[in-house]
Amino acid sequence: ARALDVTFTLRTFAPWDRASFRTLLGRKTTVEAKFRAAYAKAKRELTEAAGAVESVLEQQAMACRRLPERELLDRAFRALNPRRERGDPVACSNVVSDEESLVVDGVHHRILSMVEVPRETWAGMLSTVVELVPEASLIFNVEVCDPHSVRKLLQAKKRLAFCQLSGGQDKVDVATMKDELDRTMGEMFVDGSRVLGVRVHVIVRAETADLAREQSRLVVNALSRIGVDLAEEDSLGLGLFLQSLPLGYDPENDRFLK
Repeated sequence: ARALDVTFTLRTFAPWDRASFRTLLGRKTTVEAKFRAAYAKAKRELTEAAGAVESVLEQQAMACRRLPERELLDRAFRALNPRRERGDPVACSNVVSDEESLVVDGVHHRILSMVEVPRETWAGMLSTVVELVPEASLIFNVEVCDPHSVRKLLQAKKRLAFCQLSGGQDKVDVATMKDELDRTMGEMFVDGSRVLGVRVHVIVRAETADLAREQSRLVVNALSRIGVDLAEEDSLGLGLFLQSLPLGYDPENDRFLK
């Protein structure tokens, strides 16, 4: 029998007030009071977002519960110390990283990253991973992008596509890109759609390097047949592994991966 353990974490990045001491001189409001107010607002917004996510999951008949701090730390501990009993320090095992694999507490890990989001998806398309390997983690990192930044980026790309078409580069791919940009911007302005940044990883674990390599190949080959291309990570493996921990993902780190 197989067991599936699903953890959904929600993280927000509050725009903390960086007011200097100079701007606060002569005012009754102290630095501590301003940060306490900013923290209370960020916590309230996070709690409201968590409640909205829970409501959506319950509407889809997906029972869920909020994890207490201890259980969240237990999940991080198991990932960082797969062979140890729960102790005080969360990270207390040796980690060896090279171009071949990542070894955490003597267990070999292979980090696989999805090259690009497939054009078509369907329910259960990644269940192949569960059937092929005895133990693995499926990581979905999703960023809800800032609409203003997305519009600026899309408008810049649209201007580039227009210049290429006007300059005589009447290529099918450029015309297709322009049509897709027009459709995306229309959905954002008219329908209020949001743009998401998505990263998907598969972390395969095994007792030996050869077994981890074999299971990694099985996953790559199986998912390629359904249109999901995966790349085996080498030098970036450790960083991506740490970002796969609960609340470890920060979209700002993505710019170092390009």
